[in-house]
Amino acid sequence: MKNVSQIHQWAESEKIRKLLKEKFAIGRIPYYYWLLSLLKIVKPESLNQCLKQWTTSLLPEDPTGLTISVDGTTVCSTKRMKNCQQPLHIISTQLSKLGLTVASKSVCGKSNEIPTVQSLLEELDISGCLVVADALNCQKETAKTMTEGNGDYLRVANQTIQENINLLRKFSLNMIKQFKDRTSSKRSVSKIMFDCLLDPVYYN
Repeated sequence: MKNVSQIHQWAESEKIRKLLKEKFAIGRIPYYYWLLSLLKIVKPESLNQCLKQWTTSLLPEDPTGLTISVDGTTVCSTKRMKNCQQPLHIISTQLSKLGLTVASKSVCGKSNEIPTVQSLLEELDISGCLVVADALNCQKETAKTMTEGNGDYLRVANQTIQENINLLRKFSLNMIKQFKDRTSSKRSVSKIMFDCLLDPVYYN
């Protein structure tokens, strides 16, 4: 759903009408322009807090072992909006196993993502959970925030990735050389690599 009109159409569908009536006692969907007026007076932070409390109520009593993923997304369509000086960037924390977005915050540009992630994690109960994030959030202060919240974190250093790439390159070249010496093959490198992967010699 990209805009308020689509949200309104979604809310008016028979399935969602039934859901809203049974779960939230909402028997009548407001007109489109009433919905627009209503959204204008809603404070984003208050709405965010309400959504966070609601999603938290859906979590299991013992969240130990759950994985919380933290990621930032730039809403590219906001580049064309006159009232936006720069594209809207949203930081979200998600429980992919349960299909839930636990909390989110908007920031002014991607450069402000790191402190926003730290602030968001401080507000959440991450005790016993594993927090995963991209390379941008491999910061000492971010890791400290996670451990102080009794959570665990998974981070991959760029140096380790480069070391693994170098090892893989070295292993591949060595494998090709051994295969060519043993078979006197004159085929292309890509075809030799494919032959190597199927050769049982390398799996003993």
